[in-house]
Amino acid sequence: MIDIEGKLEWFGKELSERMEDEKLRPSLLAYHSRLTTEKLYNYRQGKAFPKLWNLVLLASHLGISINELLDYDEPEDDSLVRYEPFDIFEDEHEFAMHVHNRISYMMSDAKMDIFELAERTGFTRATIRKWFGFNDKNPELPRTADFLEICDALDCTPSDILGY
Repeated sequence: MIDIEGKLEWFGKELSERMEDEKLRPSLLAYHSRLTTEKLYNYRQGKAFPKLWNLVLLASHLGISINELLDYDEPEDDSLVRYEPFDIFEDEHEFAMHVHNRISYMMSDAKMDIFELAERTGFTRATIRKWFGFNDKNPELPRTADFLEICDALDCTPSDILGY
């Protein structure tokens, strides 16, 4: 199992350090990441993770990968593609479809089905089905902490799935 508390602590410190390095005002970063300054403050304190979509917007505005922001190793082959989220995805729904497709691909590559993913993560199949939109074709993004559990179960990094 992944150490979510440790990842939260790292994330808060890394976010604060990056903001200081870039001399970014919290209000400006919050605006560009579609967050309130209060939420950004909580993230900097290591109290919570942002939603995945906001996490990508934060990383994009800071000019770093999701892996760097969450204390994962970067791939040695420099295979990550830097992109501006709005150049690729029109909105959060399109991003959710992308995440769904990438997780499905990673599961297929690992020869893992929904039952095994549920077993490895401890999530119910109903919850996983909701994330993938199996019931109504509208996938929902998992919470960031849950997404990290999925990455752990798939033996991959967040950037492997998000591509950022």
